[in-house]
Amino acid sequence: MSTQDLSKSTFANSADEIRKKFRVPVHTELPGEMMNPRVPENFAESFKLFTEYYALLQFENQKDLFLNKYTSWNDAAIKAEIQVIEQWMGDAEKINYGEACLDLRNQAIKNIDSQPHEYLRLKNDFYQSYPMTRIQHWESSTAAVVYGRYFLFYKYLRQLTASLPAVKGKKSETLDAPAIAAFCKILAEKLLPAQGNDGNEVYCQKICIKYNLPYTDNVRKAFSDQVSKARWEKIKKLILPDITEADIKKEIEVYIKPNHTRP
Repeated sequence: MSTQDLSKSTFANSADEIRKKFRVPVHTELPGEMMNPRVPENFAESFKLFTEYYALLQFENQKDLFLNKYTSWNDAAIKAEIQVIEQWMGDAEKINYGEACLDLRNQAIKNIDSQPHEYLRLKNDFYQSYPMTRIQHWESSTAAVVYGRYFLFYKYLRQLTASLPAVKGKKSETLDAPAIAAFCKILAEKLLPAQGNDGNEVYCQKICIKYNLPYTDNVRKAFSDQVSKARWEKIKKLILPDITEADIKKEIEVYIKPNHTRP
């Protein structure tokens, strides 16, 4: 899947929610037509809109591209992507920052859309005292791609790897998405309810990270399914033995007893 082919992915749903938050009505005869907001003249407000809207869309896109590349959120994949990003940032930081500043001010220079130059400007607060353009306030702009990937997504990956436990056994070879989804569903309903506005996708990702389970989009898709006996058995045999939280483990064991009335 290319970066343009997003309509078939979970990114499309996240992007729609973000756009609904920021888009404003178009004053035409067509009801319901929306457009992106105007770029604020104030530097701080302009940068805030850029990071919370356009760059955030790219951040969501990066999560989608990650799954397309690695198929699941696991320790090896997360660390591999961090390595790729840090290598890129290291190369970018070898460039003279003065070149990056002149790049934007001098239209004769051909590297205005250079990602490394944009990275250096964003990293060094260039836009705290220099206006961002309307072109930069676009979800596919170089600036949005750079900030979404090398700032927001990189921070997200670092947070994930900090919470990853050591990989155990061959869990990913034996557990399937429906069983993992059932486990997430039990926790959501009885033990660890979702926080804030977390949807099924985000919630399942967090649970998989917390308990070292392989996440794929099939986990999200199976989250609302009725839990079968086979899924209970897989949870009992393949997930419970690795849970170290005694209270959580006990509650789940009670919940999945054969004669327990399931919701």
